[in-house]
Amino acid sequence: MKKRDIETIKKTLLILEGRPLRNFGRAGSLITADFGELVECDVACYDEKGKFALDNNGKLILKKGERGRYAFQIECSARFTCGDEILLAKSDITLPNTKLSETQKIIIDGMEFFDWDNFDWSVRGDNYFDEMVSKYIGEEPFGFIVKKVSVSKFGDLAINFENGFALEIFADGSTGSENWVFYEVDNEKSSLLVMGDGIEKTDGLDSD
Repeated sequence: MKKRDIETIKKTLLILEGRPLRNFGRAGSLITADFGELVECDVACYDEKGKFALDNNGKLILKKGERGRYAFQIECSARFTCGDEILLAKSDITLPNTKLSETQKIIIDGMEFFDWDNFDWSVRGDNYFDEMVSKYIGEEPFGFIVKKVSVSKFGDLAINFENGFALEIFADGSTGSENWVFYEVDNEKSSLLVMGDGIEKTDGLDSD
């Protein structure tokens, strides 16, 4: 990645320092994180199984809600850490939560195995990622204040919080595939898209 791309990323993300984490979770296998002051916007609804609610035409049902103004969509590898411990990681999304891993069993040739055929990781709360987000971060993680944002020469991020936790994002696409996006939720013209071979940035996102 070009040096000027890295400098643009650094300047753009300076706006996060001193701001609180407002939400951390996922939309399907996509990791999401919101920061900063709350703004009103459209948010997705979920059904009783924790999946996205759709109308009769198959379109996503939205409602008015609040999110942090500055948001990430993370398609690449990511993890939440504290000290020398990995608390949760993106790969945890496809693993069963603690309860299911202990109870959803089948017997094959006298041996006990997890019943993968009847496990649906997309159901909210059923996977290990959702369980650890609830345990360590919660629904109102306002005590997570950004202390510093670091950017590597590949576009990897380390978002360090004042409480000792860190969100680490690893660009794992080598070409024009999307690794992560940073944007303002109430400004459709603002976005910073980071790929393996460079960035795309719209003029609406302030990096001064």
